[in-house]
Amino acid sequence: MISTGQLIGAGVTSRVIDRLSLAWERVSPGIYLTRPPIWESAAWAGLLRAGDGAAVGGLAACFLEGALRDAPRSVLIWAERAKSGFHLGPWSVEFRRGTRPSYRFPPRTRIHASLLDVASTSNELDTAATMTSALSRGVAEPGRLLDELGSRAHQRHRSMIETLCDPTSKGVHSLIEWVFLRDVVRAHRLPEPELQVTKSAGRVDQLYDRFDTIVDLDGIRDHSDWSKDMYRDNEHLLEHHTLTLRYGLNDVMGRPCAVSSQVLRRFRSRGWRGRPKGCRRC
Repeated sequence: MISTGQLIGAGVTSRVIDRLSLAWERVSPGIYLTRPPIWESAAWAGLLRAGDGAAVGGLAACFLEGALRDAPRSVLIWAERAKSGFHLGPWSVEFRRGTRPSYRFPPRTRIHASLLDVASTSNELDTAATMTSALSRGVAEPGRLLDELGSRAHQRHRSMIETLCDPTSKGVHSLIEWVFLRDVVRAHRLPEPELQVTKSAGRVDQLYDRFDTIVDLDGIRDHSDWSKDMYRDNEHLLEHHTLTLRYGLNDVMGRPCAVSSQVLRRFRSRGWRGRPKGCRRC
């Protein structure tokens, strides 16, 4: 990715630029692609188009910081002046007018500001997915995220973000784990589990040791080899007499009350005499 401004600054004449550009793809006025595009090409094209003071923001900045596994299809660029968006390969480049403190290379907004910017334009589930990914990967720190949150008078999903940063939510590593904790456990006042516990047969998502119960929550893309999970479940049962209850995203999001009832039946069979409550969906 190169701009005419960069070429002229390097001493290349306009005539030579015209000749060279015949073999390049014109992305935007004065910006050329010299090889097949990759995701970073879209980010750099947006930065060059926006000019001085530009910064990658939103989900794109989160991806650059390692908070997300997959590159977003849309690249957000903060720009001092209004700019028209464009497409490069399968990616769209969008501009938001404004200035943001930036750092690193390519310039991007800092992770905690980026996360809150994402929350400002996302629904609750998408926000939870982004936040849990960043926190579980160690890219974002709960304390610093709360500091950034405190500097903003108006912030969408404030209560949920505060809950995710609470020590009781430490160990929530994914969207499905967050939804299970919120809609199955806490909404029905079930006992709270230990999160991300390492057992002899491997790590488990949620452990109820006093009820000899493990809850494992499966995202499809993370469990391509189900036989490993089956073997681990069998080991827990044979070695520790611990039963594994396994749920997917459709269960947790589509029928949380039925899931809570099933978990409750297990707890009752192991002697729990607590009093759960019905949620607004029950």
